[in-house]
Amino acid sequence: MAHIFLSYSEEDAPLAQSAQKAIEAAGFDVWIDPAKARYMDVIWHHGIDNAIGGSFAMVVILTPQSLQSALVTYEWSFALGIGVTVIPVLFKEAQIPRRLLVLKCLDFSATPSWDDLTDLLKEAQDAYNPDSIRISQEMMTIIDVEEAKEHRLVIDSGAGRVAYAMENSVVTIGRDTTNSIVLDMPDISRHHIRLVHTVDGFTVEDLGSKNGTFLNDESLKRVKLLKSGDVIRLGDKLNIRYELAPKPN
Repeated sequence: MAHIFLSYSEEDAPLAQSAQKAIEAAGFDVWIDPAKARYMDVIWHHGIDNAIGGSFAMVVILTPQSLQSALVTYEWSFALGIGVTVIPVLFKEAQIPRRLLVLKCLDFSATPSWDDLTDLLKEAQDAYNPDSIRISQEMMTIIDVEEAKEHRLVIDSGAGRVAYAMENSVVTIGRDTTNSIVLDMPDISRHHIRLVHTVDGFTVEDLGSKNGTFLNDESLKRVKLLKSGDVIRLGDKLNIRYELAPKPN
């Protein structure tokens, strides 16, 4: 049975425990990582991906600490990328990323309203369709990139070309330091694009960037599947070529 994934930073463990207790009291199953790994290795990634893929909703505890956490950012980015409902809950005043701000965000910074959260979770549960999630319960749609062909991005900034090996299921690009690839350039938004590895290959999605994303010179308005040789342009100048080739021996 599908559960609720609770995303939080290690420093916010007491808040996570309070949320878990309230959500379970409403009759939901909650997946929570009590150990909260301090790093993202391959094994940790696969376990987290499985847990997110098996959820009908994710509750993200927002605090200044969690919004600086690469782990929390990975979790909600991955959930959005595969189609899981994400419910941000603000516990402490902080600047919320635009990608989360456009969702139904609850403000618990003054007084928690668990009934409001329960209502949103019931809506998510009623709307849940496992077939709409771009990952199966057994991780059949996410391929271990290390065992597949070599996926790479060749970034051309005009001043030179740099190749980036895509070795994770989710790759994000932007100015913010929490991204997989950090590009500190004026045209680039803090969180510009997200690439997700599926059974069919990598998809690309614009994250509401200010200057836009273009795929082969066409404006990117929705999630698109990439083909080898496709060129992704961020803003007016930065070109990124996606390449797929057999892994070298």
